[in-house]
Amino acid sequence: MSALRNVPNILSWSRMLSVIPLHALAVLGQPRWLVAGLLAAGITDILDGMLARRLACVSSFGSKLDSAADNVLGLAMVVWLFILCPAGMVENLPMVIYVLAASAFPLVLAGLRHGRIIALHTYSARFAALCAYGLAFQVLAGDLTGNRAVILLLAFAVTLKCLDECLILLLTDGVTADQQPSIFTWWNHRRRATSLPGGNSDDRRVAGLIADPEHDRIISSGQ
Repeated sequence: MSALRNVPNILSWSRMLSVIPLHALAVLGQPRWLVAGLLAAGITDILDGMLARRLACVSSFGSKLDSAADNVLGLAMVVWLFILCPAGMVENLPMVIYVLAASAFPLVLAGLRHGRIIALHTYSARFAALCAYGLAFQVLAGDLTGNRAVILLLAFAVTLKCLDECLILLLTDGVTADQQPSIFTWWNHRRRATSLPGGNSDDRRVAGLIADPEHDRIISSGQ
């Protein structure tokens, strides 16, 4: 059982390290194989968190590793699209810059507001990641300019993610990566936590009204 608890982190590390062979495929001009590799990386992104929760081995380290792997792969995808589809990327350069800036802004705000980088695992972030994968698959599979509707959908998803995460970061002091699936969830927990004297401890923790020392306890494996 102890060996299984290492699987989520192994999946996250494999996703991060997959950037090396995938970059080689981009340089060699192999978009089809690159799409296959990105698909495999996307599957590890789904499995690592799911297995960590199933195996009850969620940890602060695993959560940060998962976010780091996502960010590395996301930046690498931009580079690969420039390598393989320079005309399409240049044509949509303002949108590319906007997506990168809107994705990075919550991380900067977290550093300024909370003194550390917090990559929130929100539903809006998952939606934005799904749109990014979809656009990359479409472009690398043959549509060198991309579908305008998919590009606009990605811009909308990133905007939603940015607003969602910025509101969470601004409205709470005890925010942690895995406690805030959305601003609406945060608001609901805060409402329930403050409706009664003392409030429910779980609601107060998720709303950021009390510290969560267990979340910061780094165990040997997990997300």
